[in-house]
Amino acid sequence: MYLQKVLNDRFDKTQRRIFISDGLFNNPTYVYPHEDQKDIYLNTQYIFNQTELEFKDVDFVVVLPSDISVSDEEDIRMRSLINYYKLASKTYKITTQDE
Repeated sequence: MYLQKVLNDRFDKTQRRIFISDGLFNNPTYVYPHEDQKDIYLNTQYIFNQTELEFKDVDFVVVLPSDISVSDEEDIRMRSLINYYKLASKTYKITTQDE
């Protein structure tokens, strides 16, 4: 929550619409070739589209409102702030909110 506050203080002072959401983590399903002679049980499987897979295996996603345009310089500043406040082992992605 502190990272969210810092980003809103710097990039969206009045409306404070920047938020952080969790990333997607899925347990992998292994499918073996027939010659391996292993049991195959697929039960219920979920198929993800390209957009959903884009945020897979990141710890959090920084979501910006669609009307905030971030220049290259501001993007560097934003990433620097995020890298300063996040834990070293955490990964992230920055995206724009679809309205």
